[in-house]
Amino acid sequence: MLEQRGISIIAIGFNATVFSLAVLLKGPFLPAIIHRIGLLIAMFAGALLSAVFVIGLSLDDSLWLWFPLRFCMGFSGGMHRVGSEAWINEMAPERHRGHVVGAYATIWSVGIAAGPLILRFIAFNSLFL
Repeated sequence: MLEQRGISIIAIGFNATVFSLAVLLKGPFLPAIIHRIGLLIAMFAGALLSAVFVIGLSLDDSLWLWFPLRFCMGFSGGMHRVGSEAWINEMAPERHRGHVVGAYATIWSVGIAAGPLILRFIAFNSLFL
């Protein structure tokens, strides 16, 4: 979508990098956040905030607004992901933990891989442009 608007590949790459930067930077703060508000609330808040930031991307096409939105998505999405992994590690029986974590990672990866394919089928460009 950004490429179709004439945004350079380098700017698109930096925009994508901001998400990962937030995931890395949230690490030291996440345990305190989860301890303060609880694991379940942290996971739901992360998922809800991620959805809000995705909607924000669709409301304005300013690349410079997308940078902070993508950063916030990385922080909140990372909060959901790390929280769910901590929960799985806590709840899975020790003798099945490897299988449970493997199944979780597989399902997560399939979802990540399927995302771009799904967007092609729902005519993403016609919805948000």
